[in-house]
Amino acid sequence: MTDLPPGWVETTVGRLVRAEYGKGLRAADRDATGSVPVYGSAGLAGFHSDALVTEPVVIVGRKGNAGACFVSVLPCWPIDTTYFLRVPDGVSPQFLGSQLRTRQLGSFDSSTAIPSLRRPDLESARVVLAPLNEQRRIVAAIEEQLSRLDAADASLAAATARALALRAGIVANALAGDWPVRELRDVTAAQVYGTSAKASVDPSGVPVLRMGNISDGKLDFSSLKYLPAAHPDVSKFDLEVGDILFNRTNSPELVGKSAVFESRERMTFASYLIRVRLTEECDPRWAVLVINGPSGRRYVAEVRTQQVGQANVNGTKLAAMPIPVPPLEEQRRIVARVEEQLLAIEALRAGIERAQRRSATLRRAVLEQAFKGKLVPQDPTDEPAATLLTRIRAERDTAGSTSKQRTATL
Repeated sequence: MTDLPPGWVETTVGRLVRAEYGKGLRAADRDATGSVPVYGSAGLAGFHSDALVTEPVVIVGRKGNAGACFVSVLPCWPIDTTYFLRVPDGVSPQFLGSQLRTRQLGSFDSSTAIPSLRRPDLESARVVLAPLNEQRRIVAAIEEQLSRLDAADASLAAATARALALRAGIVANALAGDWPVRELRDVTAAQVYGTSAKASVDPSGVPVLRMGNISDGKLDFSSLKYLPAAHPDVSKFDLEVGDILFNRTNSPELVGKSAVFESRERMTFASYLIRVRLTEECDPRWAVLVINGPSGRRYVAEVRTQQVGQANVNGTKLAAMPIPVPPLEEQRRIVARVEEQLLAIEALRAGIERAQRRSATLRRAVLEQAFKGKLVPQDPTDEPAATLLTRIRAERDTAGSTSKQRTATL
């Protein structure tokens, strides 16, 4: 960091404070009626009757949500997925905590399984220190600015919820008719599981659609893997316009998501998907509207099986799914009307997402300006941070010497 304002200094977390490990506390030992907040790497994780630390601390995620930062000015219990920093006199915990949130501590993660943050990496993270009075002014300015953004974000979240509810209502109303109900197999010409061949990232091959390519009832081609064009599974599991792709294995809330293939590009599909080709009695867009709609989701929830967090709906159960079958022209008319209405909803959601991205950008800009010393004016009468840092180091050295003397006399 360069070009710091007068009176500021650059240092590291470890020069200010030693990171201490949180202490394990079983969920069964947490007390719903306790007054002491329990913090994990994802934030508030319950309450307890006793405190591990009583002074203000900055809590940093160690495992799981590595690098996440929370501030507690009240007695609290940071558990063993966290570090906690006992903030020394002269440092505002909110100033340090807000600053650490901008440092992307999670980028230090070098684990191959559970994301984790090593203590040396946390203590080596570079931070700036402003005069204490300026720290307080900065924290007040940040809270004022971010409270406005919080209010705006809450309004955007409420708007998103309304848009989703409106979308669900449109689909439910469209499917509320008195039509003959048949099993999906009655209007199916062919049904087959996809290829289990290992795909690669070589884009010279033929794209293989996977469960992640189905999103919100549509196919998303932004992340693809490929099979060599000469691979026998390419022709065996080819896709045609109008094919339905049904996700047979996924998490319980996502299993059964479906979409219609409408691309003219040659593609195939993976084994976690089932390809369904319908007879001329049923429009595939209508069938997908039903499968992704309320009755389809209820059916999937009733027939799915689950093992180790993954849910499955096999081809036999898919074929038995009840599906209303109005006359073909009515199917097409309803689908066209629903698609028109959903386009308006998607335009609304896109506008909300743009506003949310702008809010996130403004949030980052506020914090960036704050820790460059550009959010509030400096006061030349404030005690320089260099003096404060020298005092903190002297106090730590004294505390360390005292601790060693006590150990030597034991």
